[in-house]
Amino acid sequence: MDSVLNGKIAALGLIPIDKKAYIKYLKPHEKAYKKAGIDVNRFKYYKLYGEKHMLYSMEYLEQTSIKELLERDRGNQKRLVKTNERV
Repeated sequence: MDSVLNGKIAALGLIPIDKKAYIKYLKPHEKAYKKAGIDVNRFKYYKLYGEKHMLYSMEYLEQTSIKELLERDRGNQKRLVKTNERV
């Protein structure tokens, strides 16, 4: 893995999908993903936003600039994490 990709993974705080994460986040939705034509094995990393998870594939990380990834991360944070002001 190259240093740019490692930098993106570190900057976003992504967690590698292990067996426990697979069972918790991917397995329950496997049929829906398959029906939609999405191979669940393409997702290699995830990030938690409060109680919600976001899946990341290597292709997505490689093809998207760090600037765009960080902008989307901030948007996900605002959209998916409940703060005291929103409650």
